[in-house]
Amino acid sequence: MNLAKEIAYLLYKHNCVIVPQFGAFLVNEKDAEFNGAAKYASPKQKVVTFNSQIQSNDGLLANHLSTSNGYSYEQGLSTIKEFVKSVNNTLLVKRNTELAEIGTFYLTKEEKLIFVPYHSVNFAIESFGLPKLRLNTLNTPIVEPAVKKTPPKKIIKEQLPLGNKQEKKIVLQQKRFEKKVKQTKKQKVKTRISNLSIVNVVGSLFLVGMFFALLNFEMNSTDAEHFDSNYAALLDSPISANPESLTPFANEDESAAKEEAYSITFYAIQTESLPSEEEAQELIDSFNDKYSQAQMEKDENGNICVFIISFSNESLANEYKDLIQKNINQKLVITKK
Repeated sequence: MNLAKEIAYLLYKHNCVIVPQFGAFLVNEKDAEFNGAAKYASPKQKVVTFNSQIQSNDGLLANHLSTSNGYSYEQGLSTIKEFVKSVNNTLLVKRNTELAEIGTFYLTKEEKLIFVPYHSVNFAIESFGLPKLRLNTLNTPIVEPAVKKTPPKKIIKEQLPLGNKQEKKIVLQQKRFEKKVKQTKKQKVKTRISNLSIVNVVGSLFLVGMFFALLNFEMNSTDAEHFDSNYAALLDSPISANPESLTPFANEDESAAKEEAYSITFYAIQTESLPSEEEAQELIDSFNDKYSQAQMEKDENGNICVFIISFSNESLANEYKDLIQKNINQKLVITKK
C-alpha cells in the first residue's frame, strides 16, 4: 500500500496529519501574491511542513486506513508501523527518501532530519490547479475622443427691389462700411509686420555687438600678464581622450567616484556557515531543479556556505531571500559581490 498518497489525500481535508512514532505533517496557508518588480502573481496556497516532535497518535490516519480498506483499526496501526520502519531503513541506507505528492526527507551525518516539500503541489482546494503566472505589461494606445466640426453658417443676402431708392442708399452705406473695416485690418497687419521687422533688426544688431565685445575681451585677455597658465593651457590645447586632461583641477575623490559609477554591485543570496561539506552538498542537490547556480563556497575564515543566486537589485534580492527562506531550514543572508 502506498501510504504517502493516503497522507496527501488527508492533507487536502485536514490541517494536521500525524504519523505515529514518526512526526506530523502540518498545512500552512499562504495568501495570494503579486510582485510588480519580479512580474509574477501566484494564487492562494497551502504549503506542507513537517514537525518530528509531534508523534502522539490521534487516530486520524489509522481510522482512514481501516474505513477505506475495510479492515480493523489495529490492522491500520500495524500498516503505519511497517511504513515508518521502511522509511527509517531507507534513510539509514540512502540518507534520503521521497514521499509521492508530499516531499523529500534528508538525513544528515548529525542524524538531523530535513524535510523539503514539493512547491508545485497546492493543498488549497479552492485554488487547486491554478498555476503561477508571469505578468507582461500592456502598452494600450490612448484614443482621443472625436470632435465634431460644425460647418460655418452661411450668410444669406437678401436681394432688394430696384425701385426703392432708400433701400439702395442703405446698401451703399453698408458696402462702404465693409470697405473701411477691410482697410483698417490691412493697416493693422502692416503695422505689426513693420514692428516685427524693427525688433528683428535691433536684435540682430545686439547679437553682432555682443560678438565683437566677446572677441575684443578674448583679444585683450591673451595679453594680460596675470593670466593663469593652467587656464591658458586648457584653452589652447585640443580636446584629448584622456579624462585627466579634461579636468586639470579634479581631485582623486572625483575620479574614484567616476570609476564607481560604472561598476555594478551584485547582492548574493547564500546560507550562513554550515558544519560540513556533505551537508552543503546535500543542500545544493535539493536546489538543482530550480537554482542551477547553487555552489559551495568558503569565506576568508574557511567557513563553508552555499551560494544560491545573485541580483543586481538589493530590494529584489531581499524579496527572493524571503521566498527561499520559507522553504528551507538553513538561515539565508545577503552579501555584496
